[in-house]
Amino acid sequence: MATTMTLLIAVVTLAAVAGVNGQGDLTRVAGASGADVVEAVTHAISESCVFNNDHRMLRRLARVVSNDGLDPNTYRFGFEGGIWQVNQTDFQLTQSSALVQQYLVPIRNAFNIDWTSVTWSDLRKPLYSGLAAMLTLVRASANVPHPSAGNTRATGNMFPRTSELQAMFYQNNLKSGLNGSAYAFTQAIKGLTLSCGTDKVDIAFLVDSSVSLSPDDFLRAKTFASEVVKDSNVNTNGVRVAFVSFSTGYTVHFIFNQYTSVTAVRQAIANIQPKLGNTDTHLALKYATDTLFTVQSGSRSDAARIAIVLTDGQSDDSLASKRNAAALRQKGVTVFVIGVGTDTDVTELNALASEPTCTHVQNLDQYSELDSLKTEIRQVSCETSVKFPAPTTTNNNIHTTYQCGKTNSFQIGTGQETTITIRPKNGLVEVFGSYGFGKPSASRNEFTALASSTRPVAIYIKDTTLPLFLTIQSDPTKSGQCGSEYDLDIVLGDHLQRISENVCLERGKVRLCTPLDLLKALYTVVQLNPVNPGFPNPCVNQVGHYYHHPYEPRRFIYCDGAGNLYDVYCYPNQFYLDSARDCVLGNPPVVTSAPVTTQRPFTPRPTTRPPYTRPPPVTTPAATASLVTVASGSLCANCTNGNWNQGKRFFAYPGNDTMYIMCTEYVGVCNVKQCAIYHKWNQVDQACTYENIVLDWTKDQYQTSPHPIDYLCKQGQGDNDMYFHPHPVDQTKYIQCDEFGDAFVKECQNGEIWSQQLMTCVPGQPRVIG
Repeated sequence: MATTMTLLIAVVTLAAVAGVNGQGDLTRVAGASGADVVEAVTHAISESCVFNNDHRMLRRLARVVSNDGLDPNTYRFGFEGGIWQVNQTDFQLTQSSALVQQYLVPIRNAFNIDWTSVTWSDLRKPLYSGLAAMLTLVRASANVPHPSAGNTRATGNMFPRTSELQAMFYQNNLKSGLNGSAYAFTQAIKGLTLSCGTDKVDIAFLVDSSVSLSPDDFLRAKTFASEVVKDSNVNTNGVRVAFVSFSTGYTVHFIFNQYTSVTAVRQAIANIQPKLGNTDTHLALKYATDTLFTVQSGSRSDAARIAIVLTDGQSDDSLASKRNAAALRQKGVTVFVIGVGTDTDVTELNALASEPTCTHVQNLDQYSELDSLKTEIRQVSCETSVKFPAPTTTNNNIHTTYQCGKTNSFQIGTGQETTITIRPKNGLVEVFGSYGFGKPSASRNEFTALASSTRPVAIYIKDTTLPLFLTIQSDPTKSGQCGSEYDLDIVLGDHLQRISENVCLERGKVRLCTPLDLLKALYTVVQLNPVNPGFPNPCVNQVGHYYHHPYEPRRFIYCDGAGNLYDVYCYPNQFYLDSARDCVLGNPPVVTSAPVTTQRPFTPRPTTRPPYTRPPPVTTPAATASLVTVASGSLCANCTNGNWNQGKRFFAYPGNDTMYIMCTEYVGVCNVKQCAIYHKWNQVDQACTYENIVLDWTKDQYQTSPHPIDYLCKQGQGDNDMYFHPHPVDQTKYIQCDEFGDAFVKECQNGEIWSQQLMTCVPGQPRVIG
């Protein structure tokens, strides 16, 4: 019979989650660099809507001027411009130029930064460098016409839309016309290829075909839609596309499950003919909400769902359009709106689109400019989050699967109690979470975790109705990373697991998971009245303690340290084992004892320590082998009323450290017990513990060599091999293997010791065993 993991120790390891593993915000750390940091900065700035849409120019500029900060000259001595290499003169102009004054208050509101107090040296922090670069771009672009955007929308701090036009802008306005600068720009950004976070995307085009459009304009609209899906992975399990035109009413040209290849979709788009009439945008939006984004039309609830509305005028029923768009967004669909020409109403377009509108609304002067948006729309479509509503009953729990090798973004609604579990089929996936960052990453997050097939990540959320943002990523080219699929489960209630890396969130904040969180997930737990629980309260002045129930062997008492006590019910086929501090399979043992004349005035029977086959770590009380004999006399001299009432019931056997004495409930009567093989009695822990350091108890491997590194690690280790081993003499250290057979001695943090059972460092102080 195998025991279960000791609950208290299991939960203590959660100190390694969230607060320790969480990277926080590297965008505000001086000297940080890399593509992930740059992406985090540009995403934060674009989502803030402080500036007009820069069409990823800031992102490209970081690659051009410093290779995302990886150029060794980026943080050179005497230059403080950071990743975007903003010189001191340009920085001073970001604080003094009249052209940038309107941005200072929005920057303070969005980022809590008083730009007038920022110094040039602060630009070593990536976010500050990015903001300085944006202010410099604003100043350089003021009143400069851009051929990508006609005339009226070409001035007033607008940015060129395509990478080619941005290269020319870079040469003319940032490099003072230096020949070759545009070419250098285009060469430097070649590595910034389009990368989709997920192939599970449902894209619907809602395209205006009203009488105001010329035949050429509608052809350009079709060409735009065709180009957006040109390089997409269209198939049943990948990208799905639908197309609806609207004028007087709407026309459904094809739905999501109609075509399963890029060729078929593009041919279907090419065959569409316009139907002239009014501008019934509201009817197309209502159809999208009620019918198109449903299972019957081939839309998937676990896909990133996108509606791209393309129109050249105001809706014939603006109020209904706004109401229907809100219903579509409420359904978890991200709405992008492209307005063309001067007849559109910017206020209406913003009301139709998803937040933030600065990244979800595009204004063009004419249809010929659509070509400049295809790459950007394709990129933002790839980055769109999968949105899940909060589960309200067990009937709408979510179970779905995603491909590894991607960087998937999720926005998950939560209720009073929700558990999110991530489990890869093999290898590892990284999990980044946040309430405040819309796209958490390794550089910007509130917590991180690492999920494997044997140790999934379980995120327990309590008393939080805000949506949680998650990013799950893996790189199959790296050793140990997931190369197939991972499961994502979102269920109502507390469903933490013993084997999981557990993360707990409450009221929008990360906190340590407690033993009570795990107990409630595993068993039926009833809080008792501490004044009158029905028996003497064992929880007075106790923190995190477990006690066997005084009357029921299939229940136990847990004290949370705040004066509360909880009655925990084991499953019907289990009983509470005090040495494991948990419920274990089997029936409660029956203790037989010899009668004596003096019976102690204490009626509850003690919990015995029956044998079991799965031993705990070195310092955890271990079970023993079968009973040797019932004894009395001098061997049982310590079995007194005083010792019993103080909890002193186990004692060393004189002259043989493989045996021990267990007092019965009768004065002067004891049982002599034999420790299991490889064990000896440890009076400090009052349990049988391993005689040698344990390497792998599943294979009866124990540490006897003073040089474990010589043979612990072998070449070509696989998923079933052990990568972590205890240090033979120092509990504050452990040995880590790699797949090549190399061994590395690692140290736990201060105040922690290595736990071989949990394969991690846990709070504790080293001490001599024996």
